[in-house]
Amino acid sequence: MEVKHRPHIQEILKQAFPRFIPQINVDVATFTQDTQQATDLIINTPSCNIGCRVREYGAYVKYPEQFTIRSRVYKGGRTELDKILEGHGDYNFYAFENEHGTDLIHWFLYSLDIFRQYYKVCQGQEFRNPDGSYFKAFKITDFPVNFIVCSKPRMEQGSILQAIYRKLESLEHEVWQLSQAKENAL
Repeated sequence: MEVKHRPHIQEILKQAFPRFIPQINVDVATFTQDTQQATDLIINTPSCNIGCRVREYGAYVKYPEQFTIRSRVYKGGRTELDKILEGHGDYNFYAFENEHGTDLIHWFLYSLDIFRQYYKVCQGQEFRNPDGSYFKAFKITDFPVNFIVCSKPRMEQGSILQAIYRKLESLEHEVWQLSQAKENAL
């Protein structure tokens, strides 16, 4: 699916990263890049590596505030999650197709550095695929506000950012409570 949407993805990224224009090119990954570096498309920019995942419309209807990453494979090989946790990639472009598979109706670009920082706390929920591999599903709202670099539709207009702000307020309250407890203990 990613290859089918390559021109659209390239245009979106040029708009998201205008300082790189016209230096963004989207190419199909080589076998080695796909199997060893967590990418299906190679998004070439002067200073960062961007992975890509496109899901069908049905996934958007059921899970619009979620992203998935393959976590285990049948024969024990390295997965996308392994490669990301090893430090491969700077960002990931995650999108959902429209119901006809002709366009991308919802997408977001997220920071893999922030993903790696929060992975121990936000480990997602693991599910089995019909082919025997496994993937982890993560909720966007479990990560900090700066996790999402940009998106369409803009997340501050929808329920996702509202949920993020609620989570942030909750975390800020917990931090305040801990600081008060620490002060009282001294």
